[in-house]
Amino acid sequence: MSSVAFELWYEPSPSSMVVADTSLSSIATSNSARVAYDWRVFEGVLRGAYLGPVIEIFSGRRHVGTCVSTLT
Repeated sequence: MSSVAFELWYEPSPSSMVVADTSLSSIATSNSARVAYDWRVFEGVLRGAYLGPVIEIFSGRRHVGTCVSTLT
C-alpha cells in the first residue's frame, strides 16, 4: 500500500503562473489531478493572488472552473 503526490509551479512571467498537481493512492479511490493557468491580480491585498481557469479530475469526475491561489 502506498501513495504519492506532487505539485509543480512555474511562473513564465511576473504576472502569471502555471500549476499542475496530482495525488495517487493504492489504498484510496480518491485519486486526483489538476492543471491551472493563473494571472496575478489584487496586487495590493495579501501581496497579490492568482486567478484563472482550472481543469480537475477527482475520483473519475472531470471539472472545469476557476481557481484562486495565494502565496502568503
